[in-house]
Amino acid sequence: MDAFNGYNGTVFCYGQTGSGKTFTMMGADIDNDDLKGIIPRIVEGVFSKIIESPPTVEYMVKASYMEIYMERIRDLLNPEEANLPVHEDKANGVYVKGLMEVFVSSIDEVYQVMRQGAKNRVVGYTNMNAESSRSHSIFQITIEQKDTVSGKTKMGRLFLVDLAGSEKVGKTGATGQTLEEAKKINKSLSALGMVINALTDGKSTHIPYRDSKLTRILQESLGGNSRTTLIINCSPSSFNAAETVSTLRFGVRAKSIKNKAKINQDFSPAELKLMLKKARSQCVSFQTYITALEGEVRIWRTGGTVDSENFVTWDKVVKDKPPAPQGPMTPSAKSNAVRAAGSSTPRSGTTSRHSVSAGAGNAALPQSPTPTGARVGSPTPTLLHESLMSELGSRSGSPTIVMSEDEREEFLRRENELNDAVAEKDQELQASARECEMMREELEFLRNESQNGIQRNEELGTEVSQLRLDLEKVNFGYKEAMITVDSLTDANKEITSELEKARHELELLRRDVTEDSAANKEKERAARVAAMLNGMDSTKAISRHEAGMGDLLRSLVEAGDDDSKKVEMIMQARRELDEARDAAQEKDAVIAELRQKNSDLQTQCTDIDSKYEKLLAEYEEMLEQSIVAEEQQSSRDSETINDLKQKLEAHYNNKISSQKAQLDSIQGDLQRRQDEVTKSSAMVRELRAENRELQTKIEALEEKASKAEALGNEGAGMGAGNGDVTAATEHAQRKEREMQVMRRDMAQRILEYDTMRKSLMRDVQNRCEKIIELEMALDDARSQISQLSRRVSNPNQPQRMQLLEKNVAQLTLMQKELVVQNTDLKKEVALSERKLLARNERITYLEHRLQDCNNQVEAWKRKAEELQAMRSHESSRSAQPNSGNVLRFSRIAKPMRGGGGSGAVAPAAVAEEKTSRTSGGFFGWGAS
Repeated sequence: MDAFNGYNGTVFCYGQTGSGKTFTMMGADIDNDDLKGIIPRIVEGVFSKIIESPPTVEYMVKASYMEIYMERIRDLLNPEEANLPVHEDKANGVYVKGLMEVFVSSIDEVYQVMRQGAKNRVVGYTNMNAESSRSHSIFQITIEQKDTVSGKTKMGRLFLVDLAGSEKVGKTGATGQTLEEAKKINKSLSALGMVINALTDGKSTHIPYRDSKLTRILQESLGGNSRTTLIINCSPSSFNAAETVSTLRFGVRAKSIKNKAKINQDFSPAELKLMLKKARSQCVSFQTYITALEGEVRIWRTGGTVDSENFVTWDKVVKDKPPAPQGPMTPSAKSNAVRAAGSSTPRSGTTSRHSVSAGAGNAALPQSPTPTGARVGSPTPTLLHESLMSELGSRSGSPTIVMSEDEREEFLRRENELNDAVAEKDQELQASARECEMMREELEFLRNESQNGIQRNEELGTEVSQLRLDLEKVNFGYKEAMITVDSLTDANKEITSELEKARHELELLRRDVTEDSAANKEKERAARVAAMLNGMDSTKAISRHEAGMGDLLRSLVEAGDDDSKKVEMIMQARRELDEARDAAQEKDAVIAELRQKNSDLQTQCTDIDSKYEKLLAEYEEMLEQSIVAEEQQSSRDSETINDLKQKLEAHYNNKISSQKAQLDSIQGDLQRRQDEVTKSSAMVRELRAENRELQTKIEALEEKASKAEALGNEGAGMGAGNGDVTAATEHAQRKEREMQVMRRDMAQRILEYDTMRKSLMRDVQNRCEKIIELEMALDDARSQISQLSRRVSNPNQPQRMQLLEKNVAQLTLMQKELVVQNTDLKKEVALSERKLLARNERITYLEHRLQDCNNQVEAWKRKAEELQAMRSHESSRSAQPNSGNVLRFSRIAKPMRGGGGSGAVAPAAVAEEKTSRTSGGFFGWGAS
C-alpha cells in the first residue's frame, strides 16, 4: 500500500552462501503458487491493487533488472551494457544511467522480464552451493499514478534486492575466477556493514556510501527516503554456527536504522492555489503580530507600561485578524509569501516530485492552528513556520556534511560528467569487444589448425614423461651402483691398509737383516784393509823411498866436500823418483778401472729403473683391469675377484718392493762409490802435486850439488895454480858457511818431508779402506744383480710365490675368518641400509609426484568446468535474440486504470489478470 501512496520501498535478503536467499526472493518456480518467492508475490499484489483502484486513477508500471558483478553494474535486460555508471541529481536522486526500463501491463510481462534477466545472471558452483549467485541482483519496479480529475501525481519505487552470500574460502573451496568473485562479494558486503555501523553508532559524520556500488545504489534505502524491509536467512546447521551468529548481529544493527520516508508526488493547480492562499493568510497574520509586538516594545522602551490584559498575544491577533486580501499584496507581504511557498515550488522537468510528510494519505494541508489558551498553550510563529517547512520541505537525504545548493549542484554535475566519461570508455571497450568477436572466427580457424600441433605436443609430452620416468629409474640404479662402488672402495681401502702393514713388517725385517749384514761387512772390510796394508808394495816402496831419501840427505850432510859421493847419492835419488812415478801410474790405472766399473754400475742401475717402471706400469694396468672386471661381474663373483686381486697385488707388491729395495741399495752404494772415487781422484791429484814438488826439490838439490862440485873443482884448480892462499881460505870459509846453511835447510826440509810422508801414509791408508769398501759394495751389487737375474729368469718363481701365498693364507685363515665375516656382515648391513634409504627417498619422491599430478588434474578439472560454463554462457548469449526483439513491449507506455470504485471497465489484459490470478496479494513487506 505504501508504494501506491508515493513512498519508496526496499526489500533485501541477507545471509551466508547457501542459506536460501534466492529461493526466498525468487522461489523455485514462479509459476507455482506454493514455490514462488517474495518478488512474484509482490508483483501480483501490485497488479491486484491496480485492479482494485478507482477508474479515475491512471497507472504506469516500469520494471528494470540489474546485477552488480565484480563491482560492475550490468543490465540483465541488455547484457551488452556491462559497466553502467551511477548518477545523482535533485530530480531523480541516485539512479543508474543507461539502465533499460521496460513498460509492463500484466503479471506475465513482469515474469517475462524476470526470466529474461535470470538467464543472464552469473551463477557458479562451490562446495556449499551448486548454483551459487555470484552477483547482487536488484529488481526495480516503478509505479506512477495520476489522478485524472485533480491532476495530482505520485510515484513509488520498489527495490527488490537479492544479495550474494558471504563466503569463507576454506568452506566453499573457491579457486580461480570463483575466488576473485568471492573477494568482490565479501568486499561489497563489508562495505554494507560499514555503512550500517556508521548509521547506527550515532557518532559518524561521514557515511561511506561510495565505497561500493551496492551501497551507492541503496543509499536511499539505508537511512534515506525509503521504507526498508530486511530479511535474514540463516543456516540451521551447526557447521555454520559462527556465520549464523554474525548474520543475526547484522540484522540487529540494521533494525536500529531510522529512515525518513517522504511521499513523492506532484501537486495539482488547485492544491497549489490553496497552499498559496493559506501561506498568504499566515503571512498577514505574522505581519500583524509583528507590528503589535513592535508597538508594545516601543511602549516599554519609552518607559511606559502595558497592562497584562493588553499584552499582545497570538490568540488576540488571530481573533482580530482581517480577512485575507484578495487584491494585490504589498511588496513586503508578497516577498514573504514567496519565501514561504518557495520550498513547495515543483521541481523542474517533467519527472519532478514534491515530498510531503506521511499523514493519512491526504493531499490537503491542515487548517491554521486555533488557540487553546494563553501564551503558553498557543502555537508560536516559530513552531508554525517549522511545521510549514516540514510539510513543504523537500526529500531528506542521508546524514552527510551540509553543503550549499550551488556546491551540491556543482558536485553532482561533476560526478555525472565523470560517470559519463567512464560510460564512454566502457562503450569503446564494448566496441573493442565486438571487434574481438569478429576476430573469433579467425581465431577458431587458427585453433583448428593448431589442434594437430596440440595433439602432437600431447604425444611428445607423454613421451617426455615416459623418458623422465626412465631417467629417474636410471638415476635410482646409478645411486645403487654408487653405493656398490663405495662398498668396493671401502674394501679396497681395507686391503690397502693391510698391505701397508705387511710392508711395514717386511721393512722391519729388512732393517734387521741390513744391520746384521752391515756388521759382517764391517768385519770383512777391516780384514781386507789389514791384508791390503800388509801386502801393499807401493806403500813399502814409498817407505823405502822415504827412508832412502832420508839416508841420502844424511849422507849428503856427512859427505861434506866429497863430491863423488854426492853425485852417486843424487843418481840414486833419481832412480827412486822414477820408481815412484811408475807406482803413481799404476795407481792411475787402478783409478781408471774403478771409474769404468762405476759407469757399468750406473748402466745396470738405469736398466733396473726401466724394469721397475715397466713392472709398475704392468701392475697398474692389471689393477685397473681387475677393478673393471669387478664392476662388470655380478656380486656372486666378487669374492673370487677380490681373492685374485689380493693375490696379484701381493705378488706384484712383493716383486716391486724387493726390486725397489734392491735398487735403492744399489743406488746408495753407487752414490757412495762415486763419492769415494771422487775423493780418491782428489787424493791422487794431491799426491801428484806432492811428487812434482818433491821432484822440484830434488832438482834444486841436484843443481846445488852440481854448483858445489863446480866450486870444488874451481878451488882445486886455484890450489894447483898456486893462487892466493888467503883468498882460497876465504872462499872455502864462505863455501863452508853456505854448506852449513844448506845443511840446515836440508834438515828442515827433511823434517817437513817426514811430516808430509806420515800424512800421505794416513791418506793412503784411508783411501785403501775406501777402495776396499767400494770393492765389497761392488761385490754385493754384483751378487744382488745376479740374484735378481736368477729370480727373473727362474720359471718356478710364480709357483713358489703361489705356494708361499697358499701357506700364508692357510696359516692366517682361521685367525681372520671371524673378523672377515663380521666385517662383511657390517658392510652388507650398511649397504642394505643405504639401499633402503634410497628406495624410501624414491618412494617419497613418487608420492609427491603423484600428489602434484592429482592437484594438477583437479586444477585442470576446475579450469575445464569454468571454461565449459563460460562457453555455455556465451553460446546461450549468442543463441538469444536481441533483448529489444524479445521484449517487444519494452518501449511502449501502457497506461492502466483500475476497475473498482465506480464500476468502470478495465482493459482486457488487466481484466484477464484479475480473473486468472485472484489468489495474489501483497506479501507482508511493510515498513521496518
